Amino acid sequence: MFSRCLLLLAAFGLASASVAPELYLLATEWPQSSCEMHDGGCSIAANVSTFTIHGLWPDVFSGDSPQYCQGEDLDMEALQPLLSSLLQLWPNVYAGKTAESFWEHEWDKHGKCAVASGDFESQEAYFSFALTQVTRYNAYQILAQAGIGPSDQPQNLTTILNVLDETFYYRFNVVCQKQGDRFLLSEVHVCFNTSQKPVDCYIDDDHSPYHVTGCSGFNEEPLFYLPIEH
Repeated sequence: MFSRCLLLLAAFGLASASVAPELYLLATEWPQSSCEMHDGGCSIAANVSTFTIHGLWPDVFSGDSPQYCQGEDLDMEALQPLLSSLLQLWPNVYAGKTAESFWEHEWDKHGKCAVASGDFESQEAYFSFALTQVTRYNAYQILAQAGIGPSDQPQNLTTILNVLDETFYYRFNVVCQKQGDRFLLSEVHVCFNTSQKPVDCYIDDDHSPYHVTGCSGFNEEPLFYLPIEH
């Protein structure tokens, strides 16, 4: 009977809702790379020029992260004070999709759990925290200060990782995606504890300052950090 209940909960996306978060992962994405990997085409607004928010995700260091908790529906009226910042820093970049549908998806899957855990007091607090941190930990500005900017020419991932490591201090994640015969710089993840302070994104024994996902042989393969096409 118990296993049947778990299956029913999983079918409704509630199986992991009772897991208490141990950290929050802020996933920032490079808009052009996100669009390049989307079959439906791009729609990047003119005011979007930096890494933007993919999501703020409750997580644990091992096992299943909490998702699809119960809670109130997305309240756009409550988010009105944040709207201009959301459109710039948490935009939808896919053609045919709305920004509100993106926020609603992230809220339903991740935000409700963040508030249900007691780590954030409201929808506004959850979204506001993500907006504040994407400004503070934005790879676009960090790389620009080191003379690294978007380009149609391939760049060295190791150099990019070293620049980010000098700023982030805590362990972070970098995600690449392969498009044909090239790799795209896709996402940069930084993490926070349940008190909303910076923390390592992972725990292991190798003492590496970062993890890289999706870039096979990243020391040798060229990486593309593409200019944004509005």
